[in-house]
Amino acid sequence: MTGKEARRNRQDALATREMLTCLDVTAEMMRLEEGKKHNNKKTVYQERTKVHWRFDSRRPQAD
Repeated sequence: MTGKEARRNRQDALATREMLTCLDVTAEMMRLEEGKKHNNKKTVYQERTKVHWRFDSRRPQAD
């Protein structure tokens, strides 16, 4: 595998991870909207903090 191929593979992996992260966040936001309908404030707050934590923990770390 040449350097160019390795770089492309790494970029593909990062792009895939970004996409999955976005999908995860979208799904969580949809669940939050459902929670608001039931007017359960404590759960909504816990879910909201979990979204940010998961979003931050999955982002690729800069070297």
